[in-house]
Amino acid sequence: GLHRALAAADADVYFAMSAGAATGQTAWFCRGAGRGFVFGTASDTDVVPEAIRLGWRDKQLYRWGLRNADRIITQHRGQAALLKEHTGLDSVPIGMPTPIPELPGRPESPPLVLWLGNYRAVKNPQAFLELAGVFPQARFVMVGGPVAGERALFDAVRAEAEALPNVSFLGLVDDPAQYLFRATVLLNTSSVEGFPTTFLEAWGHAVPTVSYFDPGGIVHEEEIGLVADTPEELRAALGRVLQDRELRDRLGARARAYVEREHSREVATARFEAELLEAARAQGR
Repeated sequence: GLHRALAAADADVYFAMSAGAATGQTAWFCRGAGRGFVFGTASDTDVVPEAIRLGWRDKQLYRWGLRNADRIITQHRGQAALLKEHTGLDSVPIGMPTPIPELPGRPESPPLVLWLGNYRAVKNPQAFLELAGVFPQARFVMVGGPVAGERALFDAVRAEAEALPNVSFLGLVDDPAQYLFRATVLLNTSSVEGFPTTFLEAWGHAVPTVSYFDPGGIVHEEEIGLVADTPEELRAALGRVLQDRELRDRLGARARAYVEREHSREVATARFEAELLEAARAQGR
């Protein structure tokens, strides 16, 4: 069925994203049809095939698809280095595009700490609530919805959040950007990510991030947020950003400048287009 759909599309180049059997199936189709194939990673786990949680057959299909892609696009330089280390394959890091809005004035107080994302155990939303108890002077806002199979986590976090006076549990909202315009900092408590679109959205709004995760070392290198290794360090980092207006303004300005340079729609689109064209040329199309 997948091959029939690919044939019906009749494209010059096919693009697949995220590890799975479909990577190998798409690569197989493209080899037989003389079409270009580009693969893009969706998470850091995609670049370490032996660690991917797939069955044996699907893992082999994925590895085969990687080896037979005309071009591979990774989300950041750290992923490119890991892919090379674990597979010997080259890739091109390209930042995902993100809208960059005009910025209104940001409210002075109280500071707003934002959670933005789906409720999954790996994202450790309970840590966000623990920090809300540490910083009662700040407002903590949680935006996002449940995912299949983890509804119980969503309900448990909502119940705990509703018992805290400085936490607003909003669930899914039509326009998350309205909270980014008002946020002081985006707090991410997940230990495993790819390149979170929430980071890009925050940085585009000149909002720094505080997190355990640093995609490819960009946060540290570009000085656009604070990164922690332990819960104690995360608490200290959040405290610094909340207490030091000059620090968060500097981090936020650098974050927005980074997004304008690397993740504007014009820049990212041109880079993606170049890789698609190279894949087409590799198959003589």
